[in-house]
Amino acid sequence: MHKQFLGIKWNPETPPFSFLWIREFDSNTSQDYLIPVEVGKKLNISIHKEKFCIGHKINETEYYFCNKTVPNTYIQCYQCQRMDFSRCFITCDPSRGQESCTNREAYEYCQRTPRSVYLALIGSEIKVGISFNPLKRWINQGADVAIEVWRAKNGLEARKIEILISSELDISQAVNIRNKIESIGKYNKKALLDLRKKKEKVALLLQDSDYEYVESPLLNKEVYLAKYYGNIPMLNLKPIFVDLSNNPYINGRVIGMKGSLLVTKVRNTYYVFNMKEVMGHIISMEKESQVKRQKSLFDFI
Repeated sequence: MHKQFLGIKWNPETPPFSFLWIREFDSNTSQDYLIPVEVGKKLNISIHKEKFCIGHKINETEYYFCNKTVPNTYIQCYQCQRMDFSRCFITCDPSRGQESCTNREAYEYCQRTPRSVYLALIGSEIKVGISFNPLKRWINQGADVAIEVWRAKNGLEARKIEILISSELDISQAVNIRNKIESIGKYNKKALLDLRKKKEKVALLLQDSDYEYVESPLLNKEVYLAKYYGNIPMLNLKPIFVDLSNNPYINGRVIGMKGSLLVTKVRNTYYVFNMKEVMGHIISMEKESQVKRQKSLFDFI
């Protein structure tokens, strides 16, 4: 039976925290499960050219699996992309309100649920972002340190605050994958000082605002995320990046997972793979029976 790689899921309460999300793929089944990404375990994955839509989240608990083929530059077909419960939170335009969200349940969830506004340090880069579940979001992005700077009453208001911080303080809303790769094996003390300065500037910017604040135990606390990434934080060298479009194989013993980046070791050489490149593809895995299977849980990232 073919296997489809759907993505990486994270659960900060369950070591080893990161999991490969796999689907047994054929036209008659939608069985999916999680494989823990355990430090020291050997991985041997072949990536096939065949690529299919990863489906979409219907609401908070349900998921739709799709069998449509997609071009190599996409992970979802048009219909799944349009109806995805989670996508509305990413592409939200607060100036358009409900018009910017194609999933009504997502819009209603956004309207009633408090949302965190945060600063995250990834390597030497600082970004501003928003999330309904900040801890999971931070480790999913591969942040080294993160600080919640506001907890807005709902998602639309959080987006407005994010845009304000980004424009007024010139803080990016994204860190590209190349910078994330470059940050592995490096530690930047100056960047942490810059993060603290940015936090103070955000506080000054928002102190006289009319935005409603919701109580939060995370407010203004520096949260360090190293423990979620296996042995990656202990590396003092930069691993070799493997372009999976040219070399569709992942092997070696696991060093750790940081965001979408998997680091392995083969003999004395370290390699880093961007697992987002694998999403949707049919894969083959050797010695999978040696890895404990777990039922997929949709409250994972």
